[in-house]
Amino acid sequence: MAVDPVVTSATPEQLAAATALTVTSGADISAKTLKAINLARYTAAQISDNGTPDDASDDYLAGVDASTNADLAGAVDKALKASGAVTTDDKGAVTTAGYDPADPMAWAVQNLLDSNASPWAGRLRDFLTALAKDADVTAAADGQAAVALAKDADDTHTMTADVTPAGVWLILDRTAKGASASIPMLTGTGVGAVARLGTGDKAQTLGAVEYKPNDTTPEKKIVENGKETDSNTASIGDTVTYRLKTDVPNWTGYDHFRLRLGDTMTKGLTFKAITKVAVGKTDPLGADYYKASPVSQPAQDGSTTFTVEFGKGNDGARDILADDATKALFPVGAKVTVEYTAVLNKDAAVNDNAGNKSNDNTVTLEYSHNPNDWTDAGRTPGNTVRTYTGRFQLNKTDASGKPLAGAKFTVTAQGADKPLNLIAVSTAAEGDAQAANVYRTATADDDAKAIVTEITTPASGKVFIQGLKAGAYTIRETHSPLGATALPTFTLTIDPAKAGTKAGDPVRNAITAFTADPNKLASTDNVETATVKNVRNILELPKTGAVWLIAYAAGAVLAALGAALTLRRRA
Repeated sequence: MAVDPVVTSATPEQLAAATALTVTSGADISAKTLKAINLARYTAAQISDNGTPDDASDDYLAGVDASTNADLAGAVDKALKASGAVTTDDKGAVTTAGYDPADPMAWAVQNLLDSNASPWAGRLRDFLTALAKDADVTAAADGQAAVALAKDADDTHTMTADVTPAGVWLILDRTAKGASASIPMLTGTGVGAVARLGTGDKAQTLGAVEYKPNDTTPEKKIVENGKETDSNTASIGDTVTYRLKTDVPNWTGYDHFRLRLGDTMTKGLTFKAITKVAVGKTDPLGADYYKASPVSQPAQDGSTTFTVEFGKGNDGARDILADDATKALFPVGAKVTVEYTAVLNKDAAVNDNAGNKSNDNTVTLEYSHNPNDWTDAGRTPGNTVRTYTGRFQLNKTDASGKPLAGAKFTVTAQGADKPLNLIAVSTAAEGDAQAANVYRTATADDDAKAIVTEITTPASGKVFIQGLKAGAYTIRETHSPLGATALPTFTLTIDPAKAGTKAGDPVRNAITAFTADPNKLASTDNVETATVKNVRNILELPKTGAVWLIAYAAGAVLAALGAALTLRRRA
């Protein structure tokens, strides 16, 4: 049989007893410096008893009366007025009904309820932001009256303290500059063992608060044909489009706020231009509201960095809360997008069959992360995207496999009507039987006089053609050092970003398809190399070659005709 709850008044001993404060987070907060300050004590509390005198587990507070801590009444009064929660007339007289400047928290606990739906907005949040900046309050947080929360022995995501008296407590994060900090937090404690306010769906756990940092992570993508990807392939000289994305971090509790996106490119990429900056529905963002820094001087590894800083103000100290117009452009959670282009340059890392050689970009986000000092900006790394460029090798030999120097070839990309423009990266010394000639695709910055469309084999017969995107390439021999007339034309397909078959396998460069010439003078190892033979006469052609069969058949016919003519003459 259900028993109706019995409502009783808390005893003075219950109101004076120590009660728990608990702060929890989804991240490790064990190194934070959290200080609790009493703003008001409960002068009375109504406890609804579940009918079992010795069991308080279902008991809850039905209501409380609170009285302001006299030492902070002036600070609370100023913060309520500064936040606009309490209004005054032109002469400074309070116009808010029921408000007593001598006991401001009594009014606050009854009227500042508009932040229930969101911890980030409303009159209560504005009041706490103003209160946390008050000199008397910060002095109290750093003084003897404050209670320091301690890390939980078994849970790095929790900090606790036992406090007296029962009442309303402000929790400030006094973590030193250089680490992220939470905005101010407010909670009402329980009374003795009773730790709930209200019942049913509206019940609240008393003395418990969630740590509220402003964590935000940036993201980067390569954009190809309107689609986003984490990796791509490109030829040296190609332009690649990149997209940086993040959300406007939670600037609640700040008067000023720094926001900056940065991007670091390895030496194989050269920044070209910013093509788009947008925030939320403001696309494009006006040039007055951001500044792109010049690309940095190359680091020791050749990498370069550029940044885009948002807001108004002096470069290096721009502020997205500089004025109301700027603040309106950067609402919390708005999507920030920066698009730019870069060119894969002559220093690009060329992938090979060993794999994992790429040209990388990494995005970072810098933003104010400590409301105690807005210039204290935390740096959050984002993801890395990779652009791969590949290669293939030609080996030129005679029919016996001996290297041949002086053979010439052109290379034409699929769909192109002209051979590739190439630049000699290195040339083997004359007579060197081991070294290869190395060519790469040309860029817009290369000297036009150095560009060639034909490549030549050295004494080793070896040539590398590198800086190639994924795709098919037609190789045509244009000159044989043996004077051969059977010059092959063949096609191979390379993939500079061929994924392995299992997790952890390197991303390799490889020949993935091959179409030989009709005479089968060209062949491949299906790794990175195509071997091309020259023959001096028809007898050196591979016996499986289609052209050889045609020539053989034609020779047989001619021989037969010659025999017939001889017989006729004899007859």
